[in-house]
Amino acid sequence: MRITASEAGSTRQRIRDAAVSAVGQLGAQGATVRVIAARAGVPIGLVSYHFGSKEGLLEACDEWLIGQTLAEKDFLTDDRPRINPMQVLTDDPQIRLVMDYLMQRMRGGGQAAQRLFDVMTHATEEVLEAGVEAGTIGPVADLTATSAILVAHSAGTLAHAGDIARQLGGTDLLGGEVVERYATASLDLFTNGLFVANPMAETSSQPTAAGPHPNDPAEPDPTKES
Repeated sequence: MRITASEAGSTRQRIRDAAVSAVGQLGAQGATVRVIAARAGVPIGLVSYHFGSKEGLLEACDEWLIGQTLAEKDFLTDDRPRINPMQVLTDDPQIRLVMDYLMQRMRGGGQAAQRLFDVMTHATEEVLEAGVEAGTIGPVADLTATSAILVAHSAGTLAHAGDIARQLGGTDLLGGEVVERYATASLDLFTNGLFVANPMAETSSQPTAAGPHPNDPAEPDPTKES
């Protein structure tokens, strides 16, 4: 059987999309090659033909999803209107598939989860670096540490999406008022932060609205003679 380039591209994409959907719904163990082939509507042998193995297929899915993330970094560096996060979360039908897939991959643990975490951290570094260079993100002192923390934050959100939704008065993190509250709070956290000053920075001796610094020498009492 001879497969043309266009047919191969279409078949490969169908298998990849079927794998993302199956893993998100059934987990990596439940999404067998047979299940993925059936969802893609292709003979089971074509999965091996295009990806070599199930792990090769899942790695290709990982790379594709991260590539989509990197493609979106352009909005940080060009003159197009800024993307509305609420519109992306509610209007993009792929968001739920991606979230479910990544949650299942992270839950699986082992080398696959470690590799995915590393790839996501590297991708986040690129996005942050592009934002810093464009002036849309403030200076980042430690790019790798910040990126790893952001990925861990995202992984925690994926793992506890149901718990977050419950705290916000719903059952679905991407549904209705829940996603609006989540997005608003997240943007406020990342834009305005929590601390008014870095508590680990060296303490300034400059007077503040609350009064002089406690380590400053006491002002002389003008009513007392020296």
